[in-house]
Amino acid sequence: MAVGARPEAELLLCCARTQVDSKIAERFEILLHEEIDWTYLIRIAGAHGMLPLVYWNLNAACPDAIATANLAQLRDHFCANAARNLFLADELLHLLDLLAANAIPALPFKGLVLAAAAYGNLALREFWDLDVLVSERDFLRAKDLFLVEGYRFLTPLTATQVTNWSRTQNAFSLVRGDDEVHVDLHCRITPRYLRHSLDLAYLKERLETVSLLGATVPSLPPEDLLVVLCIHGGKHAWTRLDWICGVAELIRRHPCMDWGKVFDQADRLHGRRMLALGLLLASNLLELSLPQEVMNRVQADFKAQTLAKRVRARLFQETDSQSAPEVVAAFLLRLQTLERLQDRMRYALHVLATPILATPSARDAAFFRLPPRLSYLYYLIRPIRLMRQYGLSLLRHLRT
Repeated sequence: MAVGARPEAELLLCCARTQVDSKIAERFEILLHEEIDWTYLIRIAGAHGMLPLVYWNLNAACPDAIATANLAQLRDHFCANAARNLFLADELLHLLDLLAANAIPALPFKGLVLAAAAYGNLALREFWDLDVLVSERDFLRAKDLFLVEGYRFLTPLTATQVTNWSRTQNAFSLVRGDDEVHVDLHCRITPRYLRHSLDLAYLKERLETVSLLGATVPSLPPEDLLVVLCIHGGKHAWTRLDWICGVAELIRRHPCMDWGKVFDQADRLHGRRMLALGLLLASNLLELSLPQEVMNRVQADFKAQTLAKRVRARLFQETDSQSAPEVVAAFLLRLQTLERLQDRMRYALHVLATPILATPSARDAAFFRLPPRLSYLYYLIRPIRLMRQYGLSLLRHLRT
């Protein structure tokens, strides 16, 4: 389990679950007799979205072993997060009703739905946005409905950029100004650099339901959701423990999962290595028990095992995620989770040609100032800036 010498990291891993067995409870007792740096623990737990589970488990197992001030800090965050999640659940139901009233089929996923389907308690998961999937034909119409509801683009877009974005990206990021509710409106669940995706037409006959504030909402079946979670973790280079925790909790909640369907779906999406990496991380870090046949299949991917070791070694390193070495390391890890050369090439082109950066971004504008009428040239300037900023680090990593 342990990924480093610090007891705070091991304590955090012990807390990364909704159910604590006797073995973990005994480990709590041992760790809490060590010199725990609570400021550090709370900081890394917050960075990994783990504060609700840290409070939930420590308060249940050994509240007397924690200083009153530290326990109160954790309790205050837990209560605030629970209230926020209830508020977001109500907003999600409102948005789903809005889409249904306008004859737009929609599917919520991740976030709240994962908290309900895998954690069994909305208060135990920390998240910041709502994820809603609509069909590509309804994408722009749904976006317009949300704008009328008071949402705005997280990054301002011109009409031309909205059109380009809808054709080349898989989601609009929207925010409501009065209460900072974030919504990611998707037309695809997986990134566009993966040629295949799960769309509503394909999922229509496969959907299940989950209860949310007494209402019934559609949900991905656990087999599909597991693959989606592993692809999402790979997309973000598995830099957060809560993504690994979500994989483990979903599997624990569904012990009769059809693993044949899981691997078939991963193969369909060309995400077998991303699935293997997510399962290895959940097994190695959170002691998730997997069927032996499943373990044999994921352990056969030696590249996934190498990537899992790399993720584990970096998981609790407190580094600047925007520094050149970190950006390059994350880029290479994402690249190596893709099994096919075509997908790697599409991903590299996707990074270089993301249309939103023709806004321009602050970094592009700082690198080279252009008048508004020539802003389209930022498409050409961006690769030059990226190579200047990250090229040396990339060459060092490749040589290593």
